[in-house]
Amino acid sequence: MKSDRAEDYLINHECGYPMDGYVPLMEAGRAVEIAEQDAEKRMRQKATEAFKSSCKYQDGCVAAIRECDPIQCDDLRLFIQKLNEE
Repeated sequence: MKSDRAEDYLINHECGYPMDGYVPLMEAGRAVEIAEQDAEKRMRQKATEAFKSSCKYQDGCVAAIRECDPIQCDDLRLFIQKLNEE
């Protein structure tokens, strides 16, 4: 399981996971929610890193005494804002 938090949830709620393979429906639903949150977080991190690596100002920011972070980079801040819109 890619989500350690989801796996820990199942183990800590005594669902019998992974020994007997039985997981109550409510516990399974919550574990899926946790796994989805973790997957979304990983994808946001990957998207942000991809944006940074393909930024047309990638080399110019250092010369402008700016770092590639949402506080100093308007383009990155706008990108993250768009990622967060639902």
